[in-house]
Amino acid sequence: MHLNQRLSGIMIAILITVSMPGLDACGAALGPATSTPTEGPIIMCTAPACWEDEVYSCEGYCPGGCGTRCATLTPDPRASPTPTIPPFASICVMPTAVPGTPAPGMAVCAGPESMHVGNMVQVVAEITSLERPDSISIAGFDMDGTAGYFTARIRTGGHTAIPIYVGAHLRPERIQSEGNRLLLILTAVSAGSVKIDFKLVPTIPETLASITVTVLP
Repeated sequence: MHLNQRLSGIMIAILITVSMPGLDACGAALGPATSTPTEGPIIMCTAPACWEDEVYSCEGYCPGGCGTRCATLTPDPRASPTPTIPPFASICVMPTAVPGTPAPGMAVCAGPESMHVGNMVQVVAEITSLERPDSISIAGFDMDGTAGYFTARIRTGGHTAIPIYVGAHLRPERIQSEGNRLLLILTAVSAGSVKIDFKLVPTIPETLASITVTVLP
């Protein structure tokens, strides 16, 4: 009788020990419970497309790039100033509008329209429409079946552009805007004809002007 009561007391003590909070099955104290923090969504923003004379800027804190904007790069005071565009009359003669036809949005001319390899040519364009577009898209393509071309996009009002050149007969050396005027200076690197297209961005309908320049051997 005493043995059964003793065994019953031992079993009750074991059950109480296992069920006590803060103790493991062996009676050792457990540390405080911890939970894994839940991570929230990561916000990412696409940076804007800046021009060649702009840099990325963030005022304060821009998590994931959100709030990043384009800021005009401060010119280097030690750099040479950008030359001004000369009067168009000293380069070439702009075409005149034909009576009874809609006035084009751009007038384009080149001086000269043909030259030998190694020489340079200046191509000028002037916006004549009432609209003042944000930028001008320029594309030059070889007309003799080769794959040579060059492209550029420049803002109006006094900026420069860095072209993409892929082996065209004419290689852009300088592209510059000033007010509603545009100047291209190109070097003749190989014989052939190049068609240069100008597109105002944005315009409705889009305005397109073209000129063909020939490079002689």
